[in-house]
Amino acid sequence: MRTIPEETLERIRHICRQHNAELLDCHVRGQRHALILELFVDSVESVTHALCEAISRDLEPMLDTDPQLADVVRLDVSSPGVDRPLEYHWQYPKHVGRLLSVRTSDGTTYRGRLRSCGEQSIVLDCSDQTVSIPLSAITRAHVELEW
Repeated sequence: MRTIPEETLERIRHICRQHNAELLDCHVRGQRHALILELFVDSVESVTHALCEAISRDLEPMLDTDPQLADVVRLDVSSPGVDRPLEYHWQYPKHVGRLLSVRTSDGTTYRGRLRSCGEQSIVLDCSDQTVSIPLSAITRAHVELEW
């Protein structure tokens, strides 16, 4: 099993939503009969260790009851990390004040501090200008680490 069937994924999503989180990605790795299921979740609030632990605890029974997960010996639930792209509008507000790199559909890349985000656009303070970028024009955006 290298992919999770949609029915099983939907059950996983349901449990994540019960904790006010969204399943962003899912990976299966390892050897047959010793697979590791990695789930990446995010929420409007920050993803805490307690949130990951609660989701993991509620998913544990599925490992014993869902035949599609019979070979999974370890379940890892974590945040997507700062290197993962922002995919949903609801992910932007918690990053106000942080440095973002944003690529738009016309090929332009902006690097600036997220000033605000609205229903239709975000505002970045770049080094030489302030730009408003429609969410519909964003093809990739991610938080940049500042050292």
